[in-house]
Parts: sequence; C-alpha cells; structure tokens
Amino acid sequence: MRILCLHGAGTSAEIFKSQTSALRWKLDETEYKFDFLDAPHPWKPGPGVGPFFDGPYYSWWTDWNENGVKAAVDELLKYLKAQDEPYDALMGFSQGCHLIAMAIMWHQKDFPGEPLPFKGAIFLCGGVPLYVLEKWIHVPEETKRIIRESGDALTNVRAQTPLKVEKMLQTGERSSLWDMPTALWDGKDEKIGPTWDTPSFTKTNVFGLDVSNLPQHVQIDIPTFHVYGHKDPMCTASLILSNLCREDRRQVYDHGGGHDIPRPSWVSEDLAGGIRRVKERIAEGKGLR
Repeated sequence: MRILCLHGAGTSAEIFKSQTSALRWKLDETEYKFDFLDAPHPWKPGPGVGPFFDGPYYSWWTDWNENGVKAAVDELLKYLKAQDEPYDALMGFSQGCHLIAMAIMWHQKDFPGEPLPFKGAIFLCGGVPLYVLEKWIHVPEETKRIIRESGDALTNVRAQTPLKVEKMLQTGERSSLWDMPTALWDGKDEKIGPTWDTPSFTKTNVFGLDVSNLPQHVQIDIPTFHVYGHKDPMCTASLILSNLCREDRRQVYDHGGGHDIPRPSWVSEDLAGGIRRVKERIAEGKGLR
C-alpha cells in the first residue's frame, strides 16, 4: 500500500516523518510504503513547533482563501496523476487534511465520473476550510463562530508551549502540553483515554452545520480514517469533516490527546490498525467508484 503524506502548515516532510514514526513502526514496511512531500511555500514555524523541530518549514498555501487553496489542490492533483504507480491513500495532518479533503471535493466537482487518483484517506487532526466549503453549502454563523473560537483556543494553548517546555527542562517533571481539555462540545472533558466511540450528532446539526442533504461532490465516499484528540480545541473541525464522509466507510478515533500524534504504544497500535482497515476496505473495492 502506497501512502502519500502531507504535513501541516509550518512544518515539513521531515517533521511529519518524525511525528508518525511510532505508528509507522507498527506496520510491516514490506506492505506499507510512506512517501513524504514538502509543501512548496516557505513558512514560519507552526505554533509550538519551533521548540521541538528545526526548519525549514513550509505551507501548502500562503493565501488563506479559495484561490490559494484551489491552486494547491490543482498542483496536488497534477502531481498525483503524473505518478507511474498511483498512490492507494493520502495521509494528512492539520493543513494537509484540508488539502486532501478539498482535493477530493474539487476533483468530484470538476471531473464528475472520473475516479480519484487515490482510493482512501487518513485525516490526522484536521478538517475542511469553511471559507471554501461555504461556496457549496450553507455554513451558518454558529458553525463559523465555533471554528473561529476553536482556532483562537488552539493558538492560545500553543502559545504556552515554550513556557511548559522550559519548566519541564528546569524541573525534570514531565507534564502534558494538553492538560486542559477544551469545552466547545458537551462531554469531551469526561473522556479519559483513546476511544473508538464516535460522538453522536444529528445530520441536521453538526456544530450547527446541516449535512443531511449534501451535494454529490461534497460527500466523501472513499474509505476514510479520522483521528482527533478531545483535548485539541480544533477537534470540532475534525468531527465536521468526518460527518462529510460516508458513515459506512469511515472510522473515527479519539487518541485522547491534543493537536498532535501521541506516541504511546497502544495509541500507535490503534492508529496502525485504522490504516490496516483502510487498506482492507480498499481491497474490498469500497474505495473504487
């Protein structure tokens, strides 16, 4: 299984490779091949990235609007279609998830009836940009407010990262960088650890968004694996994206942490298991149109 990996904004292919090393170690390297691609635009380090990883850092787009995203989507689809051996799945973190989701939707809109150049998707702590999604479906102010507040909360949490790292270095005591769960949706502060339990939403109200009657090109039909952490303020975006995907072809997993990829062995094994299931569903033909 060939998987193309797309990093988050303000990181790099090398950083994403490090972030996923524990879960990739759980997978047979003779069966799974991961390729990591650098985004084209130099960028500042993402919040909380600098204390842990050296640069250079990149972003998939520099204009955070529809045109910026569309240009990145076009380049990605061009790259994928030029491969002699197609990729079976794409895996993204944060902004990389945005890019994958938009590539699926734009391809389905611009090339109806033409198969995607990949058959499955793995979304790690990422959603879909509402400023593009609202071009196709109604995005109410409630949803925009929740995502805006989620983003602000993530920025505030990450701003404390250097101070927490310095304290750990001084005291020798390890502590979680995500010790305060966000409170943007009921019940998540009660979660204790990793879980496969999917939060329940009505189709007409996913953080205010009505997903009960999506346009054909907006619904994601291929097998998907959605990973989020309930301590991540932006978990709201991850859950919105999961509800744009076919329920019978998706997996949703709460790793118990924040906007990151935790490395405990049991979490890595769960993540590897989710990727194995994507592979199985592709093999069953459920990733084919």
